[in-house]
Amino acid sequence: VHDAFEAKYKYWEVLLLLRRFLIALIAGLIVEPMVQGALSVIVLTALLAAHVFTKPYIRDDIDVMDFCSIVATIMYVLAGLLIFPNVTEKAQGRVCASDAFLRDEAQYCSDEDM
Repeated sequence: VHDAFEAKYKYWEVLLLLRRFLIALIAGLIVEPMVQGALSVIVLTALLAAHVFTKPYIRDDIDVMDFCSIVATIMYVLAGLLIFPNVTEKAQGRVCASDAFLRDEAQYCSDEDM
């Protein structure tokens, strides 16, 4: 497992496990989706910053791949945060086609908006 990391970053696998643990903890303990997303972005951004400053892998292409993976995960969470206000319990999994999110009734998409 440690063969992938530079000698001074042998501990990096612990940070990767900590990331997974924190994301699971946030998902399990926090009920509010917007708070879940915000905390997840904070955790992932902190890990991204650490990754950029350390570049812990021996091979540069793995450093780039891990960087892209973290950025993609942050984008995925941010996309969820952007879409979430348009999704009600009635319309789970469907996004309103109208611009209802710009009005006060953003929380409730009518059947005409679908």
